[in-house]
Amino acid sequence: MQLRRLLANEALDFTVYYLPFILTVLNGLSNVPLVLVIDGSVTGRGCVTLMVSVVYQRRALPLIWVTRKGKKGHFPELIHVELIKTVQGLLPQGQRVIVLGDGEFDGTDWLDTINQHGWHYVCRTAKDSVFYEGDDDFKIQDICPRRGGCTEILDVSFTSRRYGPVMAVAWWGRKYLEPIYLVSNLTLPEEACLLYKKRFRIETMFSDFKGRGFQLQKSGLTDPKRVSRLLIVVSLAYVWVISLGVYALKMELNKVIHRTDRCDLSLFELGKRLLKRFSSNNICFPPIDVLIIINT
Repeated sequence: MQLRRLLANEALDFTVYYLPFILTVLNGLSNVPLVLVIDGSVTGRGCVTLMVSVVYQRRALPLIWVTRKGKKGHFPELIHVELIKTVQGLLPQGQRVIVLGDGEFDGTDWLDTINQHGWHYVCRTAKDSVFYEGDDDFKIQDICPRRGGCTEILDVSFTSRRYGPVMAVAWWGRKYLEPIYLVSNLTLPEEACLLYKKRFRIETMFSDFKGRGFQLQKSGLTDPKRVSRLLIVVSLAYVWVISLGVYALKMELNKVIHRTDRCDLSLFELGKRLLKRFSSNNICFPPIDVLIIINT
């Protein structure tokens, strides 16, 4: 009943209960380039959430999100644009920012919004996406490299809108069954490919939210507002558990809860184990702040 009342409480607001914590983290990371990842996932029953997260080590920390009714699928590009504009207002001026997205996020209005902020982007695009080099057009699959290689063309225009200049990249990693096609405003293809690998950190975050952690997929909530409030609670818990994981490494408690020769666990799994250890042994929790994850 307490949880039901909490999720129905309209005073449970993102800007009051979550934003102060994440602003502390962002301010602490202001001296390093920020890698943002955007993606959507099914949350609740009949709801989907579009979320922007910041990459921290091998995980992503939730920044801001929007939840609406719908099945798994693409959000309108206008929502992408509005969400990234909101994120822009949270970040310190002059910081280097790179935005990563999968094939849903290659709309020219979206890319132009990121570019106007002075940020960089690396987004996946379809194999039949059309680029223009001068008056000549080509599909990006036409520059497909051999397996294990990477091919790029600089200063081309993208789609029939002739948006650009951009860099078109066809990248076929040795472990991939087929090439990955990217559009970016970076100039080095190796950097674009290296950064794009970090996009999958948001997938591990969603896994921690769901089957590997908080079991969010079992929620029967159908109201997007209540789902969004539940995400505030889950995100706070997630950041705290990540902080516990960092604390475990700092205090070398990983050697007590895991193994002494090396650490194979993620920060989230370390945090869960430390939480279980403290709880089962009635040990008082130390005063752990989100500041602990900064500069680690």
